[in-house]
Amino acid sequence: MAPTNHAYTRHMLAVAYRGSVAENLASLLPSMWTYQLIGEKLWEEKPETLSGHYLDWIEGYRSGECRGLAVKNRAMIDRLGKEAGREERSAIVSHFVTSSRYEYMFWDMAYRLEVWPV
Repeated sequence: MAPTNHAYTRHMLAVAYRGSVAENLASLLPSMWTYQLIGEKLWEEKPETLSGHYLDWIEGYRSGECRGLAVKNRAMIDRLGKEAGREERSAIVSHFVTSSRYEYMFWDMAYRLEVWPV
């Protein structure tokens, strides 16, 4: 596991261990939402060039089921966030932003073929 992937998964595990349901959903949403959006975008751009496992991956993430799950999770976070106190709302936002940063770094890590420096 590359350093960024290790750090990202440890972030999500820490939130799962200590956070509320809304905090957990917020830490997981960027990954789910990103994959869903990427699957839809790839399908729109070049569906005729897709095949095999790659096509299966894209079809899975652009499916109505995946889109529906992302929509449900966003709605649940919104609802729970409205019910939460100021401190929990702040944590929800912080976890979402941190996971969003890690999601960006995850894709960059894969592109750069990141490895441990030592």
